This record gives sequence, C-alpha cells and structure tokens, in this order.
Amino acid sequence: MNINAKQVLLTLYIAVLMTSFILMPASVVAQQTGQLRNGYFLVTVEIETGYDGVGTFTVATDENHPSPGQDVLYDGVDQDPWSSYMTLFLPEQQKIYVQTNSGGYAPEGYTVFLMDNLNPVSEVGIDYVKTTWRTPEGLLITQEIILLGDTLNNSLVEQRVTVSNAGDYPVTYGLRYMWDIMIDGEDGSVIRLWNSTGPMTDWLYNETEYNDTSDIMFWQTTNDENSPIFYIWGSLRMPAGSTPPDRFVYAAWPKLFNNPWFVSVDPNQVIVGDDTGVAYYWTNTLNPGESTTYRQFLLPVTSQAEPPPAVTTTVTTTTPTTTSLCNNTTVTTTVTTTTTETVTETEYIVETMTLTETQTETQTIVETQTETETETVTETVNNTVTKTVTTTQTITEKPGEEVLPGISMTALAIILLLMLIIIILASRR
Repeated sequence: MNINAKQVLLTLYIAVLMTSFILMPASVVAQQTGQLRNGYFLVTVEIETGYDGVGTFTVATDENHPSPGQDVLYDGVDQDPWSSYMTLFLPEQQKIYVQTNSGGYAPEGYTVFLMDNLNPVSEVGIDYVKTTWRTPEGLLITQEIILLGDTLNNSLVEQRVTVSNAGDYPVTYGLRYMWDIMIDGEDGSVIRLWNSTGPMTDWLYNETEYNDTSDIMFWQTTNDENSPIFYIWGSLRMPAGSTPPDRFVYAAWPKLFNNPWFVSVDPNQVIVGDDTGVAYYWTNTLNPGESTTYRQFLLPVTSQAEPPPAVTTTVTTTTPTTTSLCNNTTVTTTVTTTTTETVTETEYIVETMTLTETQTETQTIVETQTETETETVTETVNNTVTKTVTTTQTITEKPGEEVLPGISMTALAIILLLMLIIIILASRR
C-alpha cells in the first residue's frame, strides 16, 4: 500500500475545513434567540420561526445580581422563551393572533392564527430586540423588548408594542401581554398591588382581576412572602411612560396560556404556590394612518419590600422606514422618539416625565398601475398545553444538537466517514 502522506494530510485538511461548516453551532448558522444582558438582567427573545413563537421572551437575573441565576419569568435561566406571549384580538373579524406556536384555544366562532405565519422580521441591537409583523387586515405590529440600565437599581426590562393601521379602513382590536412570573424557581409566585401611598392589597392567594386600574401604580411579586429571596416590581401606571391597561388579571398560568383572550377569573381558585401569571389587556380602534404604543416594565429586582429606588433612564429608538402600498401611493415615514423617564422615591412614589419627539415624514406618489397580490398562509391551533415546574420546556434534545462543544453526533459520523473514504482512495494510488 503506497500512501502519499502529504496528499492525505492536505485532503484531510480540506475535508475538516468543509466539515467545519456542518459543525458550526446553530447559534452561528441560524440564531434562534436574541439575548440582552447587562450583568443584572438576562433577557432572551425568540427570533426564528419554527420554534416556540417569534417574539416570546423570558427574563432571569444575571451574574452581578445579588441572587444570580434565578428565574424572573419562567425558563429565564434556561434561556428558553415560550410561556409568556402577546395576543392580538380582532373582534370584528373573529380572529385571534398569538405569538406562541403551542397554545391558544378559541371559543366557537373565533379562530386562532399563528403570528409566525405572518413572516415576522427581527432585529437584534445592543439593548433591544425588535420584531415586526403585518396582518392581512393592514395592521403593522412592532414589538421591542428593551433592556435598560447599568446598575441593579436602574435596570429595567420593557415590552413595547406599537400597533399601526396601514390599511384603508378603521380596525378595532385588543392587545394582551401575558407574563409567566416565576421567582427563584417558584412557579406559583405571589403578588400584591401598590398605589401611591403603599400596598393597597394583602398578598393575593386567589385569582383576581381589575377592570379599573386608575388607582394601581404597580404590582410586587416574590417567591414566598414569608421567606422571600428577592422581589421584582411590575408596572401598571408607574414608571412614567407605562400604558395603563383596561384590564389587569392575576390568574392560573394554564388558564392564561390556553385562553389567549377570553379568560374568566375565579376568585375562589387558590393559585399561589401552584402556577401563576399576570396579563394586561387593552382595546382600541385605529383609523387609517393612526398608531398607538403600549409599554410595560419589569422594575429593578430588589431584596427589600420597599418600592424601587430612584430610576432615571433615557430611551432612544428609531422606527425604521416603512412603506405601505395603498391605491398606488407609496408613503414613507421615519419617526425618531426620545423619551426621558424619571421615577423618584419620596415616601413612596413621585413621577415626572419629559418627552421629546421628532417626526419626519416624506411622501412619494408612484404613478404606476401595479397590481400586487399577497397570499398569507394561516394555521389554526386548538390544542392545550400544561406545565409543571418539574417539566422543563427546552430545545436541548432536538436531533443534531451538540454532544461535544461544537460537534454533534451526526457531524462526528460525517468526519469519520470522510476520513475513511480519503484513506481508502489514497491507498489505491
């Protein structure tokens, strides 16, 4: 057997180089999630279709937090977003659009549609993950998950959604945020509500809803009020910039997850220590060309039962140029908004807000007789998902995942097969 050693080595090098593209981790080839971290919060957002739903997100404490590596929302530590999601409800069309790909029951006469089928586009920045969807009804939905701050006391996670009517007719809609709260591994975390003078409720053990939130500033949650590890604060009317909801619900998570809009609260149902979540509801009607933005926050994670300390943040976002085609007229609008928010603590809460907005709009009339036809593929989902703390919903066991750093079993077999073929071919020379 006469083997040219140089030829074999060269061929092996080429084979390994080619195989390295096969071995490239999924996070490099097709990034499934976008991550934001500032040392105190770790935020993970789904950005690829075909998984648990683009735009779903989760939160955990980061390495510099006094209690690092703890969940704030479910599966935050595992960096697996899926159990907290947004709903867009269209009552006149009897449609319910959901971010999640694995839940959503609609009563008779209504249909659930997956937002993953609306061709979402995601953008990951230094401190934000932005995703946009466009519905057949002419609504443009833009979600921004934003991480702010560089200390424990000024760190904030914001969910910001803008609904714009790019169509020709008024559209009535409902919007819901649903957050699957989980502090220190306690999936049944307890909450209480605060107003401007202090706690306005005891710790809530049962399902509760509020259709008038005018007196509620924020809610507080912890794993166990008798043995708290740390607290987080969820906004309603505070900090400045929050969008007060029309309805606020604290209920069993399976009920919230499986019913993306129609949720009946049972005040006799004890949920603390089991599986809890919160939901914000808004309803509105937009005329053509109008838009509305909805903002809510997870406030600083603290070890104290007092309100968060002073928080001053500045958020600058630029809405990318969007083009809508209507009656052969192309309208291009670029909006830049700078918002300065200040929350200070004087006894309990005092709020101030400075808002500066610069808007530039250009219009270009296109005199062409172009007909554009868009086909939207939708999918109806009517299945039920249940979750327990002992069940971890992750993607680590999907076929082809890593068993060694950067190497899967499939890729390892390919390498060995290529090496064997090369040696056999070289031995025949």
